[in-house]
Parts: sequence; C-alpha cells; structure tokens
Amino acid sequence: SVMRCSAYREVGGYDPRLFLGAEEALLSLDLATRGWAMVYADDVVTRHWPSRARDPSARQVAVLRNRLWIAGLRLPWRIAWYETRRALRDADAAQALRGLAQALAGMPWVLGERRPVPASVWRMWWQVHGRVGSAQARWGSRARDVGRPSKSSHWWFS
Repeated sequence: SVMRCSAYREVGGYDPRLFLGAEEALLSLDLATRGWAMVYADDVVTRHWPSRARDPSARQVAVLRNRLWIAGLRLPWRIAWYETRRALRDADAAQALRGLAQALAGMPWVLGERRPVPASVWRMWWQVHGRVGSAQARWGSRARDVGRPSKSSHWWFS
C-alpha cells in the first residue's frame, strides 16, 4: 500500500502491537474514520520483497490474532462477532486455537483502546467483507475477470 505521509501521521501510523499481518486493516479503518478516501490505482506499482526467513504458520496465526483484535477495536459488537466467527472458520484448527489464545491474551488492551468506527465506515467495510465468506470465496481465481483487485493491488489514501 501507498499513502500520504500526512495521512499516516494523522492516525499515528501502524500500531506496533499488530506488528505484521493485517496491520493495514486497522490503519485503513482509522484513516476512513478521519475522512481519508481509499483509492485503487492500477497504474501505481510498489515493490515488496518479503523475508525468505518467514514462518508461514506463525504469520497466519498473527493475521488471525490481528483480525480478532481489529474487530474488537473498531467494529460494532454485532459485526465484530461476525468477523470473529469468520476469521476462526477461515483458519485451520491448530492455527485457530493459537490465534484465539493470543487474541484473548490481548483483550484487556483491545477493550481499553476500543473506539468503534462510525456507521458510515463500518458499512463500507461490510460492503467488502460482509456476508461473503472467506477471501478465497470473495475473490476466487477470477479476481481480475470481475474487476476486483488482485493480491498485488495498490491502494493509497487521498
């Protein structure tokens, strides 16, 4: 993702507790809450070379934990519960247990920092994520055919 420095600074940047894995989701909710627009720009190209030393299983657990935290931090309780069930359903059993344990350990922080987004923002979130199932079901292999962004999409706030 690419964004204006002023937008990034206005919302305090990435939360270090999320570290890596879905950290853009919290940032995007905070940016949208502050009135920044999200835009897909096919002509903007960014490069990222991830570390080869990554542990894919640990990363998936971190993404699950972060999805649960973000739901608790920013979504209305009803929608947070929906996202929690979906995130757990999307993970395999071992990763779901590890991610849930990590998320529960962080719940005091989540509850202390909870600031649900305005209805207009969670409704935008719902248009993308709601009632559709897993990311694979949403985008599938025909992502480009239906005009949806691919994994290499580039977004920024204007």
